[in-house]
Amino acid sequence: MTQDDLSAAPLEPDAGAWQWILADEAGIVIGPAPVAFADQTSAEDRLREHFAELEEQGVSTVSLTDGESTVYGPMYLAPDAPGPEEAPAEL
Repeated sequence: MTQDDLSAAPLEPDAGAWQWILADEAGIVIGPAPVAFADQTSAEDRLREHFAELEEQGVSTVSLTDGESTVYGPMYLAPDAPGPEEAPAEL
């Protein structure tokens, strides 16, 4: 699986489009997922299905944006990862 597989249905990212921002262990942004989702539930469902594969590819944290601002994150993918107080402040 690739980061492209995080997509359900490609959308042009715009205001109101939900998108995952992917970062490596150092907190360096790998980039946004190449697609956006119509709603938060769709974005979260797709991440839930593929988080293990993303971790294997070097993605350590994800942040969910709504097209204008960060809704939450960074959120670690590994179950034994540090807590939110240890996460990088901004992606």
